[in-house]
Amino acid sequence: MGYANKQVAINGRRKADVEMSPEAKQLEEFVVIGYGVQRKSDVTGSISSVSGKEINDIPVSSTLQALQGRAAGVNIIQNTGAPGSATTIKIRGTGTINDADPLYIVDGFVVGNIDYLNPNDIENIEIFKDAASSAVYGSRAANGVVAITTKSGKEGKNHVVYDGYIGMSRPWRKINVMGIEDFALMQDYIHSSTIYSTNGQLYMTRQADGTLLYDKNKYNLIDTVRHNGVRDWWDAIIHTGLKTQHGISVSGGTDKLQYLASGSYFKENGIVKTSDYDRTNGRLNIKSKLSSWLNMSTNMAFTHEGRNGIPEGSSSILKQALYESPLIYLHDAKGYWYSNNPLAVLNRNINNMSRNRLDMNLSLDAKILKLLSYQFKFSYYTVHETDNSFTGVWGLDEDFIMPGSLSQVHKYQNTANKWEMNNLLTFNWSNANHKLTVLAGQTAESYRNSWQQSFS
Repeated sequence: MGYANKQVAINGRRKADVEMSPEAKQLEEFVVIGYGVQRKSDVTGSISSVSGKEINDIPVSSTLQALQGRAAGVNIIQNTGAPGSATTIKIRGTGTINDADPLYIVDGFVVGNIDYLNPNDIENIEIFKDAASSAVYGSRAANGVVAITTKSGKEGKNHVVYDGYIGMSRPWRKINVMGIEDFALMQDYIHSSTIYSTNGQLYMTRQADGTLLYDKNKYNLIDTVRHNGVRDWWDAIIHTGLKTQHGISVSGGTDKLQYLASGSYFKENGIVKTSDYDRTNGRLNIKSKLSSWLNMSTNMAFTHEGRNGIPEGSSSILKQALYESPLIYLHDAKGYWYSNNPLAVLNRNINNMSRNRLDMNLSLDAKILKLLSYQFKFSYYTVHETDNSFTGVWGLDEDFIMPGSLSQVHKYQNTANKWEMNNLLTFNWSNANHKLTVLAGQTAESYRNSWQQSFS
C-alpha cells in the first residue's frame, strides 16, 4: 500500500496537518528485477524504486548523489567535497569486508560503477536490498544490487528537450583562526620565549631595571611577515565555486522504430582553487520492431571525464590551511616558495585525470510461442584512463646550482575491456488467480585490464 503525492500551501502557518490518501495502484507497477520484471506487490519490502524525474530535479554531478535520502535502508556518502570525488553507497549497513560496494546493472548488463552516467539519461533506478531479490546474480550481489534503466524513445511526435542550470557554491561556515599577532603571542607562551613579546605583552622588551619598553625590532619582525606573507591561509585558497550543466535530447518514433539521442556537458569548479571536474556524455538508444515476433534494441554511449584534484584525506589542503602558521613568508628573496604552504601546495602540485569510456549493447527479443520467449543480449565496454601528477622543484639555489630535491613526474595509464553475453529463455503463464514464471539462462563474461606507470 502506497500513498498519493499531495501538496499543501503553508501560507505563513507554523503548523500544517496533512492527511495522506492511500494509493494501492502503486503495487501494480512493474519493477526490474534480475533478468526480468515483477509486480511491486510481490517484492515491495525488498526493493526501493526511484524515478528518473526525482533524479533530474536535483542539480548534482553524479547519480549516487541524487539518490541521497531517497531510498530507505540505503546510505550514500560523498567521501570528500572535491568536484568529481568518489561516492560510497551501503545498502542495509556494512557489507562484505574490504568491499561494501553493491553490484551495478545498467540496462541489464553488469558494469563496474555508475559515475560515468549522466543523471538526466536515467529513466528509473531499482535497489535490491535483500538476498531473495538479488539471488539471481549470485555471491557478487552480496552487498545488494543497483539496477538502472536508461531513457528510450516513445512512439509519437519528435520531442526536443533542453535542460540546463548554473549555480555557485561557497563554504557555509568559516572557521575562525588566530591572527598573526595572537599567534605570535601564543608561540612565545608555548616556547617560553621573548621573540615577539614579554610577559604576554606584544612588542615589549624588559629593561635592566625590570620595566617594559616598546621594541621596534619585534614590531618589524611581524610587520615584515604581514606585508610579505598571507594573513589568512583559508581565504587564500578559497574562491566561489561555479557549477553548470547543459543537456539536449531528441526523441520520437513510430510503431516500428523509436529512438532517443542525447548529449550533455557538466562542469564544476570547486571552492578550492585549481580543483575542477568536467564530464561530456553522448547517448543513442534505438528500439526496433523487426517483425511481429522479433524486437531489437541497441544502446551506444560515450563519456569523457576530466578532473584536476587537490590533496584530500589525511593530507587535506583545507586542514593544512587551518593549521598553517601565519608567521611565514610566502616567497623568499629570490621569488621561490618560502615553504610548502597551502598556496605552494596548490601551485607546485598538478594532479589531473582523464577518462574515456565507450559502451555498446544489443538485445534481441523473440516470441517463440504464446507462453515462451527467447532473449539474446550482448554488451561491450572499454575504458581508458590516464592519471598525471607533477610536483615542481622548490627553486634553484644561487648561481643556479642544482637543488637536492628535483621535480617529480608520475604517469599512470589503465585500459579495461569487458564483454558480456546472455541467452535467456522465459516461460510465462497466468490466470485470474495465479502467475508462474520460469527462467532458464546462460551468461558468459570476459574482463581484461592492463596498466602501466612511469616515474621520473
